[in-house]
Amino acid sequence: MEDKFTCGLGGFQMKKSKRLLGTSMTIVLLLILIRPFMARQIAVRGDGYFNYCMYSDAIRQYKKALWLDSHLSEAWNWLGYTYKQLDDRESAIETYEKAIEIDPYNRVAHYDLGMIYALAKDYGRAEDYFLKAASIPQEKVNKNIEVRNVDYYKAVLEALAVCQEKLGKRKEAALTRQELSAYKNQNK
Repeated sequence: MEDKFTCGLGGFQMKKSKRLLGTSMTIVLLLILIRPFMARQIAVRGDGYFNYCMYSDAIRQYKKALWLDSHLSEAWNWLGYTYKQLDDRESAIETYEKAIEIDPYNRVAHYDLGMIYALAKDYGRAEDYFLKAASIPQEKVNKNIEVRNVDYYKAVLEALAVCQEKLGKRKEAALTRQELSAYKNQNK
């Protein structure tokens, strides 16, 4: 009788450990599945800090979001923009380059990198990023990244024309301004 009881007790322990293992696996799988949503929520919290000019808190939140999901292009963008606001040019450049590595169709990152170089009077590099931004097809652009009510394509063409003029590329600048005019007429 005692052998059966011990065997039964062992069976109970076996069932309990299987149940615990199953529950643990379920929890781990759920955490893996909700991780991108958690990262987005944390990035949104960073946006809130950014909007109140609490830049160090915003940076902390964006980095936390990127720790959870390193492919979250929006968080890379906002982290770069926060560094740009703090005049940390090197960190902003590094961050925007990472955003472009993750999402080559990230028009905002190309535009902001172009602006950083244009403001530093490095018009050649700025022109490269503006040309890349202008060449991105609209259907490939991530709508979650571009800020509402900002026409990045128009801004890119305007900045590109200025850089081309600064570089003495008058013909290219004239063509860019023509394209800009046609775009404005088409999107009235």
